[in-house]
Amino acid sequence: AHDVGHTPFAHSGEIILNELLPGGFRHNQNSIRVLTRIEKHRNENGLNLSREVLDGVLHHSGYGTNKPQAATLEGQVIHLSDKIAYVQHDIDDSIRAGLLKIEDIPTEYLEVLGYTHSKRIATLVTDLIANTSGLITAGQENSVGFSPKIDRALKGLRKFMFEFIYQGPVCLAERRRAAFIIEHLFAYYQKQPQKMSQFYREIADEEGLDTAVADYISGMSDAYCIASFEDIYIPQSLVPSAVKNRMDE
Repeated sequence: AHDVGHTPFAHSGEIILNELLPGGFRHNQNSIRVLTRIEKHRNENGLNLSREVLDGVLHHSGYGTNKPQAATLEGQVIHLSDKIAYVQHDIDDSIRAGLLKIEDIPTEYLEVLGYTHSKRIATLVTDLIANTSGLITAGQENSVGFSPKIDRALKGLRKFMFEFIYQGPVCLAERRRAAFIIEHLFAYYQKQPQKMSQFYREIADEEGLDTAVADYISGMSDAYCIASFEDIYIPQSLVPSAVKNRMDE
C-alpha cells in the first residue's frame, strides 16, 4: 500500500507533477490522499485504516536523510525493506537492459553485500534482523536499522545507482518523454475537465481543478497514461479498416 500514490512513470512522473501542481506533489503524501480520500470503503471516502498504517505509508520514503521515521517498528521495517528491494531489483533490471555490468559496480560495496542478487538480499535481510534484535535488547525498543558497515555499503550502492543509472543519459531521456506526456495531459484536462469522470469533476468543484487533474493523472498506470495521450494527441488513420485490410493483403 505504501506506493499507491505513485504516478505513472514512477519518480519521473512525480517530478513533473511536483512542478505542475501548485503546492507541489510527493508520492508518499499522495498515498495518504488516495487511502483517505480517493479510495472508498462502504461508499465512504477512505479505507478506514489505522493511524499506524497511515504513518508507515507516509514515512516509507527517504534514506540517508534526516526525515522523521515511522512511529512503529512495522513502519520502519517497510521503509528499509523498500530500499532493500528497489536497489537490488533496479540493478538486475539495468543489467538486463544492457545499461550496467556487474563490473561497473564498485567492489567496495559488492565485497560487503555480495556479488549476486540473492546474496545481497540475504546479507541485507539477515543483518537488519540481527542488528535490530541487538538494538532492542540494548534498550532501543523503537529502532530498526542495519549495522554501520552494511548501512554504509547500501547507501554507497544506492548513491552509485543514482549517479550511474537514475541520472544517466538513458533514464534522463526517458524522463523527458514522460514529462512531455504528463505535461500535455495535465494541460488537456485543465482545459477540458468534462473528459474526466464525475468523481474527479466533483473533486474539482470541492478542491480545485489542479488538484483534481493531479488526482486523475497520478492514478493512471504507465500503459493507461500512454494510451490516453495517444487517444488525445495522435491522429488516427483516416483510411477505412476494410480498405486497409485489402491493402495489407
